[in-house]
Amino acid sequence: MVRMPHSSGLPRLLDPTESLLFDSYIQRFSRTYPTHSGPSNPFLSVLVPLASQNDVVLNSLLALSGAQGWDRTSPEMESVTLRLKHRALQGCRALLQEGPFAAHTTNAVSGHELQMSASSQRSSISSIPNALSEENVIFLLASSVLFLLYEKISGEENWKPHIEFINRLFNQHLHRFTSTEAYQFLHSIFLYNDLVRSTSLQLPTLSSFYLRAAQPQVGDAGDRTGTQSRHYFPRLIARISTGEETVSDEDIAVWDGILDWLPSFALTEADNESTIASPRMHHVAANHFSATEDAQIHEGRHSENVPGPGTSDWNDQRTVSELYRTAARIFRRQILRKRQHTTVASESGADAYGGDEIPYLASWAIQLIQSLPEGSVFDNALLLPIGVAGRELTAIHSQEREYIILRLRSLEQRFQMRHFRRVQEVLINHWSRLDGTVLMPSNQDDTSREMILFG
Repeated sequence: MVRMPHSSGLPRLLDPTESLLFDSYIQRFSRTYPTHSGPSNPFLSVLVPLASQNDVVLNSLLALSGAQGWDRTSPEMESVTLRLKHRALQGCRALLQEGPFAAHTTNAVSGHELQMSASSQRSSISSIPNALSEENVIFLLASSVLFLLYEKISGEENWKPHIEFINRLFNQHLHRFTSTEAYQFLHSIFLYNDLVRSTSLQLPTLSSFYLRAAQPQVGDAGDRTGTQSRHYFPRLIARISTGEETVSDEDIAVWDGILDWLPSFALTEADNESTIASPRMHHVAANHFSATEDAQIHEGRHSENVPGPGTSDWNDQRTVSELYRTAARIFRRQILRKRQHTTVASESGADAYGGDEIPYLASWAIQLIQSLPEGSVFDNALLLPIGVAGRELTAIHSQEREYIILRLRSLEQRFQMRHFRRVQEVLINHWSRLDGTVLMPSNQDDTSREMILFG
């Protein structure tokens, strides 16, 4: 159980508004945002202790808390949140210089400077000292991760310099780390958001972590092996993102369906069946898409021998696992379509591009989402597959489109995060361009227009 620090245990005294933000992070954000919020919830067990040790991390955490529910808070709260973010960015620059940070200098920050706060992080990327202490590296990583989440849940497009900065920090200082809980979680949340960036923009991942040879990695102790490895599914996504044609639907199908690669499970033992479903539960679901079943999906029906969503043999985890398999199949075809624009299989034996199957797979993904009850613990894991499948819904999928918008509105209301509304706007704009009702300049592709993260 995580012991929450009293105000006396924080780096400084909090004013009443900051105390409200801190309590909101503890009681609301850390319990609603993660997919898993049990005793090992790293949003509490890692980030709160780091915030109690360092003022920069504390300011970043308070700013993130303030970004949740902006539309229901006062202009004063929004102003306080922006000031906290700016103060944290200034603190990061001081950590990079390993010098003291004079907090009183932030009391007279102009509105223009607040708006420029994201670019100040970008200016720090060009210079990361090699001689940083391990403690300051952890504080920088924690603050940068919190900045990334801040921009993401706000539905803003300023997340890019933060994820690039985190990538450079890990590349430059990875060799110095031991397998601490703080490292495991911060690395996990970076790797996850790197995958989200990849599936959102259809680009290769920034990190090469999942592209390395299948060998034990830092933090792999106790992991499963082969197709049951903790890293098996994200490694498939990373390989697909590079355009590797050797990844097949069969590779995706044999994934055991366990979601322990999501950041909130970073500190959870893989064999803890009370938290993460056993691989044995996924034997049927993992083979859901045989060639015959593909044809049946095209015809709008399921195999009688394969349990569908809503039956007694399925549960929320199975539904979400199958949803991610389906999203991976769509993503694989999206990347091949982008790279090849053909249906020719590679000489290595990978199956064909299969572009004609994308609309059916997208429709199946929406059926899976519909079968997941609102209020599920997996609600906040829906954005990645929604982003992948939603953009493939054509004019004939009017009901699926309508449902996705309604579900996103429900998610926005539940989590009080602006990015659910931004995803609605992005999808509606994309569908308008897809239907030809809105013309897009010929020199501008879809990914360059909407730089938000679906995840």
